[in-house]
Amino acid sequence: MGGNRGRGAALAAGVAIDAVKKRKPTLDTINHDLEQAAKLLDRAAEKLRDADFAPRRNIWRIGEALERVTAIQFEIYAARPDLLPRFLADTKLGRKVLSSRRRRRSPSADRGR
Repeated sequence: MGGNRGRGAALAAGVAIDAVKKRKPTLDTINHDLEQAAKLLDRAAEKLRDADFAPRRNIWRIGEALERVTAIQFEIYAARPDLLPRFLADTKLGRKVLSSRRRRRSPSADRGR
């Protein structure tokens, strides 16, 4: 009987986990995950260098991965300029993202001012 109770609790926990998994990810959470991934890749590149484990080839590979992560982040910033890090605001990318935000504004949003 005790085994069934444990099984029921595990099943209930599984249902709760499934409910959490079904939430649609937001650009906020995706951007956060990509920031963390970039930091991990950066640390891995340092460790490869320090371990002298084919650093030239492997750091190049990590650089390619970082390039792809960054490309996704730039798309996120274009869709959500509020996620653009402050240190990027006064760069070519930042100016482009922020200027496109101004152009996308609807005339009805300006009427309320």
